[in-house]
Amino acid sequence: MLDRSAVGLNVSICIVSTVTTTTSNSHESTARAEQAKQVVRPWKQGVFTFADQAVVSLVSAVTTIIVGRTCSLDELGVFVFGVSLMWRAIGLPVALVWSPYASRAPHLTPASLRRYAGSSAAIAILLSLIQAVVLLIAYGVLMALSGVVEVPVWIPRLVLAMAPLLLGATLREHARRTCIADFRGQLLLAIDLPIALVQVSLLALLWRFDWLDSSTALLAVALATMLSIAWFVGESRRVTFRRRMAVAHLRSNFGFGVWLLAIALAWLVCDLLLRSLLTGFHGIEAMGTFGAAYTIVGLINPIVNAATIFCRSWAARVYAAMGLAGLRRFALIGTAVAAALALLATALLTLFGEQIVELLFKSNYASRYVMGAVTLGFCLQAVIVPVEAAQMALERGRELFVASFLRVAMVFVAGIPLVWWQGAAGIGWTTAVQSIAVLSVMWFYFLKGNDA
Repeated sequence: MLDRSAVGLNVSICIVSTVTTTTSNSHESTARAEQAKQVVRPWKQGVFTFADQAVVSLVSAVTTIIVGRTCSLDELGVFVFGVSLMWRAIGLPVALVWSPYASRAPHLTPASLRRYAGSSAAIAILLSLIQAVVLLIAYGVLMALSGVVEVPVWIPRLVLAMAPLLLGATLREHARRTCIADFRGQLLLAIDLPIALVQVSLLALLWRFDWLDSSTALLAVALATMLSIAWFVGESRRVTFRRRMAVAHLRSNFGFGVWLLAIALAWLVCDLLLRSLLTGFHGIEAMGTFGAAYTIVGLINPIVNAATIFCRSWAARVYAAMGLAGLRRFALIGTAVAAALALLATALLTLFGEQIVELLFKSNYASRYVMGAVTLGFCLQAVIVPVEAAQMALERGRELFVASFLRVAMVFVAGIPLVWWQGAAGIGWTTAVQSIAVLSVMWFYFLKGNDA
C-alpha cells in the first residue's frame, strides 16, 4: 500500500509538473507570439502614432497662430520661449522614465510589466510635481529680486505660467509615450482629441473677452493637458504599484538613464543659451520672428515627433526580435529615409514658407532666409533619430552623452557668433552645425560598438 501510494504520488507529481510546464510553455509561447506579432505590425501602430501627433502638432500650431495674430511680436516671443522650454524640460522624465520603459517593456512578462508600469507612472507624477515646485520657488526668488535689481517683467510671468504647464504636459506625455511603448496606439486619440478641443475652446474664450496674452495662453494649454489625469485614473486598474518596487525601479532607471538625463540637461542648456543669446543680442521681438518661422516648420512635426517617439519603441522591439543585425539594418535604412525627407522638407519650406508666414501671421514676421535656416536645422535633427533610437535600444547612454555634449560645445563655438551676426537665422545655422557633429559621432560609436 505504501509503495503503491508512493508510486501514485510520484505519478501525480509528474502529471501536475508536466501540465504546469506545458501551461507555462504555452503562456510563454503565446507571449512570444504576441511580441512577434507586434514587431511584424509596426505600421499599424505607426498610423495611430502619426495621426495623434498630427492632432498635437496642429493644435500647437493653431495656438501659436492665434497668439501671433492677436498679440504683439514680443508676446509671441514669450509664448514661443515658454513652449520650447517646456519641450526641453520634458527631456528629464524622458531620461528617467520613458526611455527606460520603452527599452525594457518588450522584454518583460505581463506581471512584471504591470509592476513596472505602475512604478513608471508614480515616478512621472513625482517628477512633474518637483518641476512645478522648483518653478514656483524660482518665481518667488525673481519677485524678491525685482525690488533690488531690474528684472524684465516678462520673465517672472513666464516662470509662473510654466509651473502648471510643465505639470500638465509631463502627465500628458507620460500617457502618450506609455501607450506608444506598449503598442496601444488606438488609445492616443482618446487622450489628445479632448485635450485639443478644450485647449482651442479656452483660447477662443480668452480671445473673446480680450484676455489673451502669452501668460494666459500658456495657462490655457496647462489646464487642457490636465485632462490626462483621467488616463491615470483608468490606468490604475491595469497596473500594480508598490512603493518599495517603485524605489527599486527608479534606481534601475537612473542607472540606465543617468547619461540620458545628462543629455536632456544638455538639450535644455542649449535651448536656454541660444534663446537667451537671441533675446540678449536682438530683443524679445527677435524671438517672435523666430517663433513664427518655427511654427511653420512645426507643420512637419507629425512626421518628426512621431518618428522620434515611435522609432525608440520600434528599435527596442526590433533588437528584441532580430538582434544586432536587425538593429543595424533599422539604423541604416532609417537614416537614409530621414535624410531624404529632410532635404525635401527643407527645399519646400524654404520656397513656400515665407508666404505661409504672411498668410497665417503678419507680413513683418516673414523672412525666407530665416525660414530656410530654421528649417534646415530642424530637419537635420530628424536625421539623427534612427541611430539615436538604435543606441537607446542598446542602452549606450554614455555614448549618447558624449555625442550630446557636442551640442553645448557648438553653442559656444558656433552659436554665439552666428546668433550675434544672423539673429533668428543664427539659431537655425547653429542647430544645423550641432546636428551634423552629433550625427557623425553617433554613427562612429554605433559602428565601433558593433565591431567590438
